[in-house]
Amino acid sequence: MDNNESREKYIKFQMMNQQMMQMQKQLEEINMQKQELNFVITSLREFQSSKGEKELLAPISPGIFVKAKVDDYDNFLVHVGNGVVVKKTCEEAIELIEKQLKEFDNFINELTEKISMFDQEFLKLNEELKQENV
Repeated sequence: MDNNESREKYIKFQMMNQQMMQMQKQLEEINMQKQELNFVITSLREFQSSKGEKELLAPISPGIFVKAKVDDYDNFLVHVGNGVVVKKTCEEAIELIEKQLKEFDNFINELTEKISMFDQEFLKLNEELKQENV
């Protein structure tokens, strides 16, 4: 094998390594988002079980809060994208979040398969480069 082919393999190896790292980072971020969504579901259920007027801190912007009193435990305003907010019951909000969790799970499965395929090709290429002493 000539020097150009070895160099091309090495470049491909480096690119694959970067892609694998990006996919793994993406997987970590999705898992963090899943944890946040599970926390939101837990919070909604706890909130739903509380009754009576309750005071809480409502975010105005990152790091800025205002004390607010809640008297409606049944309806929530849910951001659905593009600046659109819709009114949902607690159960509807939970269903929406559970749907997002399922979509994340599907994406995680696809990404995991892709990582596995990349890993096999990556290992094969790594062995070839080792044999060529590149």
